[in-house]
Amino acid sequence: MKHVTERPFADPQAAARKLLELAAGIEPVQDGRIHIEKINYPFLSTLKGSRAEFGAGVRCAVEKGWLELHESGTYVRLLTPGQNLLALGTGPGTVCLSPRWLAPNGAGGAAPAPSFQPH
Repeated sequence: MKHVTERPFADPQAAARKLLELAAGIEPVQDGRIHIEKINYPFLSTLKGSRAEFGAGVRCAVEKGWLELHESGTYVRLLTPGQNLLALGTGPGTVCLSPRWLAPNGAGGAAPAPSFQPH
């Protein structure tokens, strides 16, 4: 019999919060951008999160307005600096949807990633 271990990042909101924590600890490059691999690697390797959990966490953070994702997927940017982003959206009824790029849209294709507007 196989025993299944509980996945700490199975909840997209938990994954998003961990990604925010990781991103907050990284020195941004030009224009506040953080290379996606700087949060991807520790999430997957050190924390043993899955690719699906990473994608769901990024999508959740984007939907909640915590992160901005470049259309190429190579950069993220923390939004609303100075606020405690890890404490936002914890009340009842605050949920994250599943990643749109993992689920087909009505036309049968993947929905586009959010656009990135430099400041």
